[in-house]
Amino acid sequence: MKKYILLLTMMSAFGQDISNLKVSQQNIKNLFIWNDLLIVEKYEATSDKYYVCDTVHDKLNKLQINNYKAILRLTETKSNLCAITIADGSYWIITRNKNQKSWTKVRLFSEFNNIKEFEFVANDSLLVIITSKKIFTKRLNSAWQEISMYSIRDNSWMLDNEMPQHCLLTKNSLYLGFGCGEWGGSLWQIPISMKDEMVLSKGKEILSGGNIRALKYTSDDVLWIATGLAHMGSRESGIYKYIEGKIQKVLWSKPSLSLKEESELRAFCLNSTEEPYFVASECGVFRIINEKVEEVIDRKQRFIHSLIDYDIDSVALAIYVDKNNSIFIAQYSLGIFVYKKTKDTYQFRQITFDE
Repeated sequence: MKKYILLLTMMSAFGQDISNLKVSQQNIKNLFIWNDLLIVEKYEATSDKYYVCDTVHDKLNKLQINNYKAILRLTETKSNLCAITIADGSYWIITRNKNQKSWTKVRLFSEFNNIKEFEFVANDSLLVIITSKKIFTKRLNSAWQEISMYSIRDNSWMLDNEMPQHCLLTKNSLYLGFGCGEWGGSLWQIPISMKDEMVLSKGKEILSGGNIRALKYTSDDVLWIATGLAHMGSRESGIYKYIEGKIQKVLWSKPSLSLKEESELRAFCLNSTEEPYFVASECGVFRIINEKVEEVIDRKQRFIHSLIDYDIDSVALAIYVDKNNSIFIAQYSLGIFVYKKTKDTYQFRQITFDE
C-alpha cells in the first residue's frame, strides 16, 4: 500500500485539541461542484446561502447570479445549470444552457410559498421538487404535477413526514435516501416515465438499515451508495454499488475492502476518474482502488469544541477530490479542510467564512 506523508501546519488539528483551528460562526451543510465551481452551502441560510471556494486565495466568496437577491437551491444537469431564486416577490426556477449566457425563468407553483423544507433535482427534460409529503414534477413545456409521497413509497412510521437527505435523478429513476439517526435509513428507487401522463410511479426500497450519506452516479450507469451511523458508542459504515437492479456490497465485503476498525462513514465522493473516496470519522480519509481500501490521510476527521455551556461535535459533511487529487472536506463548524497534494505529499490548510 502506498503511504502519503502529511505535512501539517497545525499539528493539533487532528486530535481533540483544536486550539490552533478557527471555529467558524457560520456552519456548513454541503460541498459540491456547480458550473465547474466548488460551491459551499451554508446551514440554515437564505439570502447568503451559497459561496464559491477560492482555493488559490483561501477565501469563500458569495455566489452571484445576475441580480437575484436570494439563491435557494442549485442543481446541474448534463446540459443545463439550474437554480431556485426569488425575484419580484415570487419564486422562480432559472435555467441556462452551459453553452449560452442568458437565463430563462419558470415560475414555481403557488403552493411553493408555504414549503419550508425541500430538495431540488433535475435532468435535461424534467424538474423535480421533493418535500416530506409530496413530489412536484415539471416536464419541459408542461404544467407542474404533484403526487403524494405515500402513493409512490410504502407508508412507514419511521419515514412518515421525513425529508430525504439525499436525492439523485437519472434519466430513468429518482432515488430518495433517508436517514433517521439510530433508527437507521432507507433508499428508494422511483421509476420515471416520460411517455405516460404521470411522471412518477410506485417505487421500491432497494436498501435499508444505514443512514444514507451520499449517492453518486457514474458514466457507466452505476449508482454508488454510502451509509453511516454513530450512536451510543456504536459506529457503522457501508459502501454499495447498485448495478442492473442488484445491490453489491463493497466496503467490508472482504479483508482487502475493509477498515482496520469500524468507523462512522460521514462523506463520500468520486474523483474525476470515478474512483471512490470517503471519510471515516475516527480513522481518516480513504479511497477504493484495485479492489482494495487504501489509506490516504491517517488522521481522524471528528472534532469536539466547547462553547459556553455545551460541546459541538464537528464532523465531515461532504468531500470533493479535484483532478490533481487534492482533497476538500466540508466540516460542520470548522469551514473547509484542504489537503493539497504535491507529488506524494499532502499539505493542510483551513478556509472559513470568517477570513
